[in-house]
Amino acid sequence: MKTILAVTLAIGATLGILWGIINQNPQQVSAQQNVNDTLIITRSRAPIEGLATPQAEVIISDMKGNTTSSLADTTGKFSVDYPASFVENGSTLTIQQKINGLTGPAHTFRIGWEINILACTATEMVVAGKANTDTQIRLKNGSILSQGKTDDLGRHTANISHVPVGSELTIIQMYGGLELHKTYTLPPVPPKFTVTESTLTEIKGIGLPRGLISLHPDGSSFLINPDGTFFIDYRIYWEPWEPPTLGSKLYFYQEYAGRSGPVQEVLVGWSQRVAPMTEASSSL
Repeated sequence: MKTILAVTLAIGATLGILWGIINQNPQQVSAQQNVNDTLIITRSRAPIEGLATPQAEVIISDMKGNTTSSLADTTGKFSVDYPASFVENGSTLTIQQKINGLTGPAHTFRIGWEINILACTATEMVVAGKANTDTQIRLKNGSILSQGKTDDLGRHTANISHVPVGSELTIIQMYGGLELHKTYTLPPVPPKFTVTESTLTEIKGIGLPRGLISLHPDGSSFLINPDGTFFIDYRIYWEPWEPPTLGSKLYFYQEYAGRSGPVQEVLVGWSQRVAPMTEASSSL
C-alpha cells in the first residue's frame, strides 16, 4: 500500500511540474512549435518577400555574417531589404525566423531563384525553375494538380486540360527547407488569328490587340498592334534570309496574357480581303 501511494505521489508531482511549466511559459511552447515552420519565399531579390510565422522576426544574412531583419505582420507576410554589399559578398543568402527569443534553423538560397512559365497551351503548362528540384502545382483549394522533380533543365510539365479559365494556380519549388511560391491565374485560350495577306516576303493579318504572333516551332514572337493588325517582314527577322517557296506552309500561333492559341497553317502566297477588326470586337 505504501508503495502504491509513493508511486501515485511521484506521478502526481511530475504531472504538476509539467503543468506548471506549460502554464508558466505558453508563449515559449508556442514558439518552439512555430520556429521550425517552413518559410515561404515569393520574391528572391531585394526586397526579399514571403510568408513566415505571424509577427516573427525574419533575419537575412550574407556569406560574411552581416544581417538585416524585419518583422512579419499579423498574417505572416514579410519584406526584408538588404544593402548592395550583400550581393558583393556573394549571390547566396541565409534566411531564418526568430520568435520569442528562439531562433529557427537557417536556410540558404540564391538571389534570383525564380519560377517562370515557359508555355501555357489549352492542354499543358510548362514551368521552369531550379533543376532536379521537387515541384508542385496546386489549385486554390490546396489540392495538388501536378507534382514531381524538374528535369536537368529545370522544367516540369503539367496537364491543365480540365482546369477552368480563371483558376488560381500556385507553383511551388521545395529546396533546402524553403518553399518558393509563384501564383498564376489561368487566362483564356486565344482564338485563331486571321491572315489578310501572305507573300514570299511578308504576312499581314488581324489578331488580339497587344498580343503576340509566334512562329512554330521556333518560338520567335511578333507584337500585334493596338488596333489588332500585325505585319511580319520575313527579311528583317530571318537570318540568313531564305525566301519560302510559293505554296509552301508556315506555322504560327497567337499568344495573349501568357497563354498560347492553336497552331495555324499559313499558305505562302495565299491572301483574302478582310474588314479591319476593332479592339473591342477582337478582345477576349
